Amino acid sequence: MKQVQILLVWLIAFTFTASAIQNARAEEYQPESFAPPLPPPDLSVSPSPDPDSLSSQSKNGSGTAVKVPPLKAVLVVGPIDGDDGQQTVQAKTDMELAAVELEKNGVEVHRFYTPHNDWGAIVAAARGAHFFAYRGHGIAWTSGPTPVVGGMALKDVFISSDQIRSDLRLARNAIVMIYACFSAGSSSTDTTPIDLAEAKRRVMQYSDPFIDTGARGYYANWFGDAFQIYVRNLFAGKTLGQSYEDYFDFNPATVERMQHPEYSSLSMWLDKDEWYDPKPQYNNAFVGRPNETLVSLFSDTKVAKPDLQPVIYLPVLVH
Repeated sequence: MKQVQILLVWLIAFTFTASAIQNARAEEYQPESFAPPLPPPDLSVSPSPDPDSLSSQSKNGSGTAVKVPPLKAVLVVGPIDGDDGQQTVQAKTDMELAAVELEKNGVEVHRFYTPHNDWGAIVAAARGAHFFAYRGHGIAWTSGPTPVVGGMALKDVFISSDQIRSDLRLARNAIVMIYACFSAGSSSTDTTPIDLAEAKRRVMQYSDPFIDTGARGYYANWFGDAFQIYVRNLFAGKTLGQSYEDYFDFNPATVERMQHPEYSSLSMWLDKDEWYDPKPQYNNAFVGRPNETLVSLFSDTKVAKPDLQPVIYLPVLVH
């Protein structure tokens, strides 16, 4: 009898301990989403670009806009401060700048602006997409100053990097643009400075699911019109690298250039500013093949039709 009692006590203690460990792990690894950081108020709107720099002439003097087959883009905006909060409305407005620019160049654009964030519909529309852009919360899947990061915060659901790898089937050589915490390096949650190694690690984790599945251009930037200008530069015939460098906030004196640690054919460029503490802010990143153009990437491409129809084109709230 005494042995039975001891066994029961041991089982109860084991069950309690196992449950406590499981709960602790669940709390420790509960993913969190963070609102994307912003430039200082006096820089929240970028200066008007030089019209000559955004003309149809490329730097090599070709003098003509690019000629490519029909292309497709999927644009996603997640809830930052609710579906219709000020930051979310601004994110929709900023994304629409890119949408209009894409449409001017004949791109078939599919918008998924919160609350219309159904992942299945996004996956279907993104099949064969040449451009994929996201503005919204960044996600940390672990805690601490060096968290595991990546993915998207959609309406009532987090999409992990593994889900992006397994579900998204973008066009070969696709171009991805992200505005989210960690995606360019720094985060709105940073309380102490991060160094180049940490910025590089975060950008790798955010870009990897796209790069692993064939994307060859990844841009991450804090400014609202950055996606628009990147698109405009690309359709003007500039290379992926030139399109990054021609944005007004790029600084050749501060950018860090390196080879991608996992893909020898890809470059990784990280630029930074010193706007406020903790300094610096790694806020402008590029990963990909800097010498490629839309023509070299997509000259033999075909638009894949989405599996689900129709994709709703949503009205956009503009200030």
